[in-house]
Amino acid sequence: MLRLDLKAHQNIAISYFLLAALLGILLRLFYVTPVSGNYKYILHAHSHIALLGWVYLALTGIIYRLFFHKTELSKKYLYIFLATNISLLGMLFSFPFQGYAVISIIFFHAFSLLLLFLCRFYFKKYSRKAPQN
Repeated sequence: MLRLDLKAHQNIAISYFLLAALLGILLRLFYVTPVSGNYKYILHAHSHIALLGWVYLALTGIIYRLFFHKTELSKKYLYIFLATNISLLGMLFSFPFQGYAVISIIFFHAFSLLLLFLCRFYFKKYSRKAPQN
């Protein structure tokens, strides 16, 4: 059985931060030395991993901890989290090679749909815990 706690969730977010930093360093190298690759494609990968990778995952982990007061993730949230990471890795490996093309767009739209599922999860869970007037 797959288990993941909130600390591992935050560590994965930090890993995406490090990946975004490495992509940023690679982008700076374009101005210093000849680098094989397309600057614009790597820029797309950098921006998507920075915002959707580490910022999104860090914020969702903080929201989960604040509103649900748990350190172990629920099964439904875990599935959304894993699917989100698959879409992020798909973007990470498709953007540098093709930019905005079919594969990267599919992964980006999958991420967007998963974000909707996550919002639904949060609202559904939190609305049950809201005090009744």
